[in-house]
Amino acid sequence: MTLPKTMEELVPAGYKMDNQTATCSYCGADIEWWITPRGSKMPLDPMNRGTDKVSCHFDTCTGR
Repeated sequence: MTLPKTMEELVPAGYKMDNQTATCSYCGADIEWWITPRGSKMPLDPMNRGTDKVSCHFDTCTGR
C-alpha cells in the first residue's frame, strides 16, 4: 500500500490521526502519530491541514 500524497487523501484512504504529537528521539523533530488502515502507528512529519505533502518521518529523519 502506498502512502497518500496529501493530507486531504489520508482520511478517505483509511488513515486516522492519533491526536498525539511527539518529538523524534533521533533528530528532535516534531512528529504526528497516525494509525494506518491496518492498525499500525506511523509517524508523519507535521503538515498544514490542506494540500501539504505527506511525509513519513522514517523517510525524512536526519538522525537515523
